[in-house]
Amino acid sequence: MKRSKNDRNDAEAISEAALRPTMRTVPVKSVDEQAAAIIVKHREVMVNQRTRAINAHAAEFGIVAARGCANVTALLALLSAEEAIPAIAKAMFKQMGRYVTDLDAKIDALERQLLEQHKVNAVSRLLAAIPGVGPITAITMVPNVNPANSETGWHFAALLGLTPREHSTGGKHRMGKTSKVGNERLRQLLVVGALESFSVDLNRFVILARLKI
Repeated sequence: MKRSKNDRNDAEAISEAALRPTMRTVPVKSVDEQAAAIIVKHREVMVNQRTRAINAHAAEFGIVAARGCANVTALLALLSAEEAIPAIAKAMFKQMGRYVTDLDAKIDALERQLLEQHKVNAVSRLLAAIPGVGPITAITMVPNVNPANSETGWHFAALLGLTPREHSTGGKHRMGKTSKVGNERLRQLLVVGALESFSVDLNRFVILARLKI
């Protein structure tokens, strides 16, 4: 926590941390693990771009449609048929529609690559056997986190940021809101899977990881 970051202070901090037996360390990823995570991150970028494009500008004209990427075609049809919308705005909406279609194709291609990775990865296939965990969630987890570094499902949940932040003192236990540590996208996928199946078991992640398959 010393101020003035420089190489000398960095080296001192590293030496100080290395002498502490309870210091948590981050496992070093291999080059292959880093390469496998690139496709996952690139897909996240594409999905975010598609979401921003779908949400852009339509509400300014009071035109609304059902949420979801599947309803983009219906939204564009409403925009095209609305006479009150200027022609220049309609042209931009058509361009946005083509942009979203192009992103859909790219996302589909990336998902096919992820599914191919999932098929040849033994750990990913085991994780996908857990209710509420699909191939995308499983293959996203494999290169990003190692459940084997957690002793129990509770530790793994804390690693992912799925546990409340604790601020207890003086014998009084105060549990706050869910923290935002860890991989946000992976946390979103697990929460969605849990809401759909109500049976995502983080202890099984730890058990499967300790099998070292």
